[in-house]
Amino acid sequence: MRFACALAVFSAHSALSAPAAAQREIQTISTIGRYRTPGTRAVGDAIVRVTREAPVAKAAWNAVQVRAYNAVNVEPQVKSLAGSLATAREANKFNVQTAREALDLALVFCVSKDSRYYGHAMSRLRLFRTAFNPAVELPAIQTNHQYHLLYARDWLPTLVYVYDILYNVTPAAERERTERWLRQMTSTLARQDVWERWKNTTHGSWQAAALGVVGAALQDDAMLALAEKRIRYQMQTLLGPEGFWAGGSLTLHYTATRAFLAYAEATLHNKVSAYSWCNTRGESYIKSAVTAPLMLLDPFAEIPGNDHAETKTVPPDMCLIGALRFNDALLASIAFSQTTNVDEETLLMYFKLPDKIVRPQARPPHSVICPTLGWAVLRTGIAAPDKDLYARLDYGPQGDETGHADKLDLYFCGNGRRVMSCD
Repeated sequence: MRFACALAVFSAHSALSAPAAAQREIQTISTIGRYRTPGTRAVGDAIVRVTREAPVAKAAWNAVQVRAYNAVNVEPQVKSLAGSLATAREANKFNVQTAREALDLALVFCVSKDSRYYGHAMSRLRLFRTAFNPAVELPAIQTNHQYHLLYARDWLPTLVYVYDILYNVTPAAERERTERWLRQMTSTLARQDVWERWKNTTHGSWQAAALGVVGAALQDDAMLALAEKRIRYQMQTLLGPEGFWAGGSLTLHYTATRAFLAYAEATLHNKVSAYSWCNTRGESYIKSAVTAPLMLLDPFAEIPGNDHAETKTVPPDMCLIGALRFNDALLASIAFSQTTNVDEETLLMYFKLPDKIVRPQARPPHSVICPTLGWAVLRTGIAAPDKDLYARLDYGPQGDETGHADKLDLYFCGNGRRVMSCD
């Protein structure tokens, strides 16, 4: 055991000191903030630079370090997801935590070069390989509840980032075992019958995104091609002309958009970035999806809720990535005002200090109709909240059997007060 630990320490330190030409470029994480991260050492350097520039990033990094330090003294747990959906959801919380600890440990290792963190990150990755057997777990999930998001969305991409970040400091035999496990983990997601069932849902979005993340890390052209085909299908088929996900639910829209962003970030090395994929009007699918909710903002820079959702602003994690990739001051300002609602790892990776702070307001600043979502927004002016008038008509998704135009919700906002009227 002591020899194995010593070998791991030697491998980590020797790889970090090896010439740059011997390093494989990181595939799934192209930047930390605005700094490129071609290798393990570059990740550490970028984190140091970002945290020096922005107190927000520094606070996020401190939280990551604390969790990594605590994780060294914690016995990680990976649990089965093969039972009922309720049981699987509870068990999955442990898996999410363990995967997050692995990422925190990997990031801290990149900065500190302390082999303890490398060893504990790899031990968690190894635990997933041994405790979560795809040959047993995936058929049981498919039979019992088919809720593949429990791993395709919640923790498999996180483990891929750990594998990718530590690629250059991990022995070849260890990498190969992880690669075999990752291929097995995506075997069910790649099946055509599974795709046919979920292709018009946000489940399908994350299944395709997971294929893209794993395919990018493994540099598997066939897996990448399959993921691209599926993501393109969803963008072309399920995003309405305003950029909203079909079906009339902001929650589903956010879920799908996060999947598209995860795919786009992991495949930035592609010759043609997913950010540049455009609709027939020449508009970026992903940019349209990220910015579409901005048209719904009320004078308080929030999207008013209804019986199914609470009043809140556009998700800041989406704004954070969108601000960085599109150099968008409005998205940056929204993200900057909501940094406490973003995971520290996401904040650390995508935070860029806004060039200027603008008042969060609707875009476009006039009345809009959103047929895909089933909302119409009437607004006057873009002045202070106490002088604005805002009204939203919720008429339900149109064009199919889910429409319910005879049941309307009308929301007013004016003179600094909110009033909801349901008819």
